[in-house]
Amino acid sequence: MRDIATDWLDWKKIEPIVRFWQALIGPDVKTDGHKLLPYSKFFATLTTDGENPGMRPAGGPGLSLKSFFEKRRA
Repeated sequence: MRDIATDWLDWKKIEPIVRFWQALIGPDVKTDGHKLLPYSKFFATLTTDGENPGMRPAGGPGLSLKSFFEKRRA
């Protein structure tokens, strides 16, 4: 657990992995007829904080994946 917290909750380390998977599944997300969010939100939720309906529990603004990693390390 400590290894994960100290080594892998680092946005600089995880960002290339996230970007790889985003690029890999992006075309499928774009053509999915049953998606919960618009395609633009799929990309925005990685680095842009704000209201992300469907991507957070009720209450408060949504955190981007980048912000989540940065706040967990703080």
